[in-house]
Amino acid sequence: MSDPILVTRAKDGDGGALEALCERHASRVEKLAARVLRDPEDARDADQESLAKLCARIRQFRAEAQFATAKRYAHRGRNDLRDRLAAVDRPVA
Repeated sequence: MSDPILVTRAKDGDGGALEALCERHASRVEKLAARVLRDPEDARDADQESLAKLCARIRQFRAEAQFATAKRYAHRGRNDLRDRLAAVDRPVA
């Protein structure tokens, strides 16, 4: 089934369609996160956060748009993770 059909079904509340989309694109999102973050554990965290955000916002997707817009969410997840890591690594004054 194509991404636009799965997006339409997911927007209508079909959990199976949403799961199929996430499974289809999870490896691509994780590879992108791994390339950017250069740490497998951080990449998995960013991947999970990105897909969770994407799933929470599925109703905002246009059915004709590529679900591969997940790259945008991967970058957001990366930025969120970097911000959290920077906050942990800051020396206490």
